[in-house]
Amino acid sequence: MGYPSAVSCPAPSEGLPGGVERELNIAKLSLFARRALVNAATTAANALLLSALLYPTAPRLGLGLWVALQLSGAAWFSYRSRKPRRPPRGSERGLRRAIVFCTLAGGALGSVVLLIEGSNEVTRLLVFVTLAAMASAASTTLAAIPRAAQGYIAGALLLPTLFWLYQGQLEYVVLALLSVSMTVFLVFNARVTNEAFLEGFARARQMEALSARFQAEQAEWLDLSQGSEAFALLDADSHVLLWNHRFEQVMLPGAVERGAPYRELLACCAIQPSTVDGKPVTTSEWLELRCTLATRETEQLEGYPGELFYRVSARTLPSGRQAVLAVNVSALKRAEGALHERELALLRAQRQESIGVIAGGVAHDFNNLLTAVGGAAEMLSAEVRSPEAVSLVQDILTSVERGSRLARQLLAYGRKQTLKPRSLDLNELLSGRLPLFRRLLPTTIQIETKFEPDLWPILADPEQLEQVAMNLVLNARDAMPRGGVLHLHTKNLAPASVEFRVEDTGMGMSQETAERAFEPFFSTKHENRGSGLGLSAVQGIVRQSGGTVRLETGVGRGTRIIVELPRSDGSTRPSTVPQAQEGPERNPSAAHLLVVDDEVLVLEVTTRLLRRLGYTVSAASRPSDALELLTREGNKVSLLLTDVVMADMNGADLAAAARRVQPDLPVVFMSGYDPGLVAQFETHDVLQKPFSREQLGRAIQAALSPDPAGVPNGATSRS
Repeated sequence: MGYPSAVSCPAPSEGLPGGVERELNIAKLSLFARRALVNAATTAANALLLSALLYPTAPRLGLGLWVALQLSGAAWFSYRSRKPRRPPRGSERGLRRAIVFCTLAGGALGSVVLLIEGSNEVTRLLVFVTLAAMASAASTTLAAIPRAAQGYIAGALLLPTLFWLYQGQLEYVVLALLSVSMTVFLVFNARVTNEAFLEGFARARQMEALSARFQAEQAEWLDLSQGSEAFALLDADSHVLLWNHRFEQVMLPGAVERGAPYRELLACCAIQPSTVDGKPVTTSEWLELRCTLATRETEQLEGYPGELFYRVSARTLPSGRQAVLAVNVSALKRAEGALHERELALLRAQRQESIGVIAGGVAHDFNNLLTAVGGAAEMLSAEVRSPEAVSLVQDILTSVERGSRLARQLLAYGRKQTLKPRSLDLNELLSGRLPLFRRLLPTTIQIETKFEPDLWPILADPEQLEQVAMNLVLNARDAMPRGGVLHLHTKNLAPASVEFRVEDTGMGMSQETAERAFEPFFSTKHENRGSGLGLSAVQGIVRQSGGTVRLETGVGRGTRIIVELPRSDGSTRPSTVPQAQEGPERNPSAAHLLVVDDEVLVLEVTTRLLRRLGYTVSAASRPSDALELLTREGNKVSLLLTDVVMADMNGADLAAAARRVQPDLPVVFMSGYDPGLVAQFETHDVLQKPFSREQLGRAIQAALSPDPAGVPNGATSRS
C-alpha cells in the first residue's frame, strides 16, 4: 500500500477559510508522506509472502505478473514518498489522484483471489486474513484522506467478497458476509479516525497561535525593557501606563502619575526640541506632532539644544497598546555629515583622476602632432630664404614650444610625465631662482624668505620642482593685484619629509573656489591670463613625486599653499639624461639607426631629421617589423630609437626583446608620455616629445659615444 507524497493535497474541508484549508491539506499530505514508505514496504512484504503461499497451486505466469505489479507499485510509491521539491498546493486534482491511486492499489491487492483457484481451505483463509489486515491498516494510515482510505478498503475487499459468493458453499458465504461487515466497519473507522485527526489539527493550530502570540508579546517586552531606547507605554486611549528610566533621563518628566494623558506628560518635560524633521517648531506644535505620532506607526527626527538629535517613533504592540520610543542618533547624524564630506571628496578625487587619464591621452596625441609639426618646421627652415617665410617658420616653432609647455602641464596634472628624481637641496634651488622671481613680480610685491638652515635633502626632479615653485609664485602674484608680501618658507617635518610653503597676503578664496582650485582649466582670472592648469600641474607633480599639497585660504585672509615632499637618504641618484662623453665622437655615417613609432607622421619626420644628421636609418611602424629587421640584419643596427606607448607592443617590451637578439644594443626612448613602462629599464635617455633636431642629435650621440670602459652607452655591463 502506498501513495506519492508529491501529489497535491486533497481538497480542503467545507466551510473553512482559504488559508486554513491550505494548511489542513498540507498537514494531511505531510502525515501521509511520513507513512508512505512504511506502507510501501508492507505491501512488498505481504506480496512476497502471498506469492510464497500460492506458489504450489497458482499459475506461474499470473502469479509472476501479480507479484511484479505489487513490487513495482511499492517501489514507485517509495520513490514518490521523498520530500517534495516545492510546497504542496492542495488542489482538487490532487484529491482525485489520491483516490484513484489508492483505489487501484487496493484493487490490485484484492486481485490475488483470482490466483487461489485450486488452493486448499487453509490457504484461502490465510489470503482472506491478509487482505483483511491490509484493509484494516489502510483505514488507519490513510485516515487523513478518508475517501482514499475508503477506496483502498473497497478495492481490497470487493473482489474477494464476490469470489466467496461465487463459490456458493456455506463457509465461503460466511467469509463473504465477514468481508462485507469488515468493509463497513473499516470505512466507518476511517471516518472516525479522520475526525480525530481534524480535531488534533485544530488543537495544534490553536496551540501554535497561542504560542506565537505569547512569544511575540514576550519579544516585544524584552525589546522594550532591555533595549537602550527611551520609551513610554500608552494604552488605546493615549494614557501613560509606564516609562523607563532612560525616558526620564532624556525627557526629565515632572510629577505625572500613571494613567495621565500623554499630552500632560509631554507638557511637564524639562527639555523640548527646537526642530522636528529639520523645521523649527513651537511647544504647541511639538505637542500636537508628538501626540499625533503616538497614534500612528510613523517617526520624526527631533533636534534639541546642544546638537542632540532623537529619532522618535511609535510601535503597536501585540496587545494593541502603543510604545513611543526615542533613540539618540546624534552620533549617527555626525557620522552622516562626515560620510557626506568623504563622499564629496571621493567624487572630486574620482573626477580629477578621470580628467588626469584623459589629459594623459590627450597630451600623448598632442605631443605626437607637435613632434611632427616641429620637425617639419625645422626641416623647412633650412629650405626657405625670404625673411617673411623665415618669420613664419619661427612662429610655427614658437607655437610648438607653447603647445609643448601646455602638454607638459597636462601630463603633470595626470601624473603621466617622465620624472628624473635625484637628491637635491631645496634651499639652494629656491635661492638660485629668487632673482627670476623678483623679475616676474611687480615692485609692489615684496618677497620674504625663511629657509631652515639645516634643511634635509629631498628626492625630486629639479626641473619639475622649479615648475612647481614658478607656478605657485605666479599664482600668488595674480592674487595680489594691488601689491603685498610673498612668503617663501621651508622647514623639516618629522619623521621624514620637508615642507615648502608659499603664502600671499592677497584677496584669498571662498570655500567654493578653494574646493575647485586644483581642478584643471578652472580659473578665476581673466580669460586671456592663464590656462587654469597651474595648480593642477603642481598637484600632479607633487603627488607623482610622492608628496602632498594642501591649500589654506579664506576670503580676505590670503592664501597659503603647503607642499610636503619626501626626505632623501642623501645619496644623489645619477641623472637619466647624461651629457655627451669626452673623447672621440662616433661618425654618424657609420651608425645604422632603427626608428620605431606607430604614428606614421612622427616616424617619417624623425627619420628625415636623422638622415639629415648623417645617420643611416631604418624605420618600422610596428614592433614586430622592427624585431624581424633586427633578426635579419644581425649586428648592423647601432641603436634602437623607439616610442614608448604603442598599440601592439610598448617600447619597454620591444627594447627587452631587442636586447635578447642583440645584447649590447643601445636604446633611446622617445615619449609623448610614459605611464611608468621604462622606469626599470636601463637607458641613458628618454626624449620628451616634441623634441628639436638638436635635442635628438645630442641624445643619439650620447647613447652612441663610448664610456671610459669602452662599452657603448645604453648597453649594460652585464650584457
